[in-house]
Amino acid sequence: MSFRHLILASFLVTGALASVLFFVPGLVFWLFGLEGSVAAEAFARSTAVILGGLAILLWGARRAKGATQVVFARGMVVMMGGLAVLGVLELTFGRVGPGILVAALIEVALAVGFLPYVRRRF
Repeated sequence: MSFRHLILASFLVTGALASVLFFVPGLVFWLFGLEGSVAAEAFARSTAVILGGLAILLWGARRAKGATQVVFARGMVVMMGGLAVLGVLELTFGRVGPGILVAALIEVALAVGFLPYVRRRF
């Protein structure tokens, strides 16, 4: 998959997740088998703002070349790979429900997709 397509897919994922976490965080709590609370909803909205900012950065990187492409690829591999590992560990320890596997599969797909761009020479 091209870098541009990976960036656009990542933009859509982060943008959609930001919107859901901001406006209907209970949906994510339900999907991941988490108990909602006022504190959890506040944290979800804060996370939504961070993801919204990331979505904007990704949108801006859609035409990146050279070193910028490598830096974004490295960041996405670390972020998506780390989130996938964390999700599987949380499921293993019984802290979240099996819905986390949906997120983990998307995260693994994106991390693997960005791998060819990590070691590019420019």
